[in-house]
Amino acid sequence: MPELDYSSPLTISVVGDGDVEDDGDGYLNFIFRVSDGVKKIIVKQGRTTGRIEGFTNLSTERTRLEYESMKIREAIVPEYIPKIYLYDEDNQIFITEDVSLL
Repeated sequence: MPELDYSSPLTISVVGDGDVEDDGDGYLNFIFRVSDGVKKIIVKQGRTTGRIEGFTNLSTERTRLEYESMKIREAIVPEYIPKIYLYDEDNQIFITEDVSLL
């Protein structure tokens, strides 16, 4: 995982939540872009409630399935998949390379 510089405050923005970063993410997952001003990572979490009101009682299994599908794709065509830095099954979080500028 790229080491972020913690000597100054990190910038954390919500992906798909507003005009500045309206990445069209959808309604379910909580996705954050974390930056130290030079390096950026994406933190994605699946919860039992969606990011948009009205989505409740969701299975967090979708986070594991997405992670596993990314690992399979990475094994086949690694040049087309963001680097996966971390998967935390207990918290249903995975951290990937930010490819928004590609």
